Amino acid sequence: MIKFDNIPSELKQIDKWVLWRYEKREGSDKPTKPPYQINGHYASTSDHSTWTTFENVVNTFQSTREFDGIGFVITRDSRRICLDIDECYFDGNSPLTHKLS
Repeated sequence: MIKFDNIPSELKQIDKWVLWRYEKREGSDKPTKPPYQINGHYASTSDHSTWTTFENVVNTFQSTREFDGIGFVITRDSRRICLDIDECYFDGNSPLTHKLS
């Protein structure tokens, strides 16, 4: 379950939102998560016309149930950075548990 309230309001105001779903990647056990537009077509991380508002992406996510999550597109002009740290452990034993979802 995505906790939409945990997403910073500053990001919610920027129209750089996409949907994503897990898809099998040929030759790999790890799935890929390609970005999608709210119309169900693939989105592009370099084409702003394929992005939408936070409200649109949440409405589509909740109404269609066809996607696994939402995403924010980070670009050079975003003036933001994002860290995606998988399998992070505090003391070698305890997994990092603070997540948006």
